[in-house]
Amino acid sequence: MRIVHRYILREHVEMFALCLLGFVIIMLSGFLYELTDLMIGKRVPFATVITIAGYKMPELITQVIPASALFATLLTLTRLGRDRELDIMRLCGWGYTRLIIPILVVGAILSGLTFAISDNVVPAANHAYQNMIRNLIFEDALPFIQENIFFRGPENRIFYIKSVNNKTGVLNDIMIFEVRRHPYPQTIMAETAVINREEWVLNNGVRHEYDAQGFVNNEVSFDRLVIDTQADLSSFIGEQKTTREMTRKELAEQIELFSKTGFNVDVFKVDYHLKAAAPVAALVLVVIGCAFSLMASGSGRILGLVASALFTLFYYVLESVFHTLGTHSIINPVLAAWGANITFLSVAPISYLLARSGWHLNIKRK
Repeated sequence: MRIVHRYILREHVEMFALCLLGFVIIMLSGFLYELTDLMIGKRVPFATVITIAGYKMPELITQVIPASALFATLLTLTRLGRDRELDIMRLCGWGYTRLIIPILVVGAILSGLTFAISDNVVPAANHAYQNMIRNLIFEDALPFIQENIFFRGPENRIFYIKSVNNKTGVLNDIMIFEVRRHPYPQTIMAETAVINREEWVLNNGVRHEYDAQGFVNNEVSFDRLVIDTQADLSSFIGEQKTTREMTRKELAEQIELFSKTGFNVDVFKVDYHLKAAAPVAALVLVVIGCAFSLMASGSGRILGLVASALFTLFYYVLESVFHTLGTHSIINPVLAAWGANITFLSVAPISYLLARSGWHLNIKRK
């Protein structure tokens, strides 16, 4: 590695570490503030709160890595540009593309690391975190149930709950997949349900039975159906999982299972593809940061800070919009997951070409 590359790499890594630490502290402070209700209202020991925060840390870190990478890129390159170090390097024959290679490599490594943590550490940590929260809140009359969750119940049943009204105790859009007393699987779908200890009372639904080829060979609709789970919900509450508590492999299995029943699984497909697309945000934001820094060369860190904040805000707003469109089946789930990355990557070449053609942002300090 050339001296110039080592110098830029050191500057970038030091800035990234500082940004990462700052963002983690900010996110963790906000999270601990939310847990004060548990400490006071539920009288949870401080040690337990720290354990809960520890389980939340992997997800917090993966969430702030992309923003930290962008801030580090813009702050490093705008500082080098303000001090004319980039100009000197380029006068010595170093093209801008060659100069940013170490930063792009760091972005790629961060994306790979984020994916590894997100798929191998975060789901288990999130599940442990959610179970602790569920157990703490389980003192209520109705067990704490989240939206869009799967959990395995007794006798090889898989339950899915789309949404729940915790005030009334009514579950909405329920699906039960079971292999029980039948040679082939059957599914039960209902608009609403109410839990009465060991019974689920389902309303306005349909039962499907399938043959060996996976086709429906019997369909029975019902106004009211009582399912005996043979166990209180509390006995298997720890089995419930949201998509954030699943690995890509686990989520793919649920998608395959429920797609065979004709159930709309777009919301799960979006989350499945997002588990691969979200980690790439670190590299994408580094690329856009490098392109913008060429336009803003010599403008200093103030512009770098403002641009970083705006790019980060716009990226996550755009990601949220695409996610909503995908979960409502308005656009393809793959596009919904990758839309923000595609948009930003399409803007980067435009910024680079504008800078190469002589268009610059020159906002200098007096």
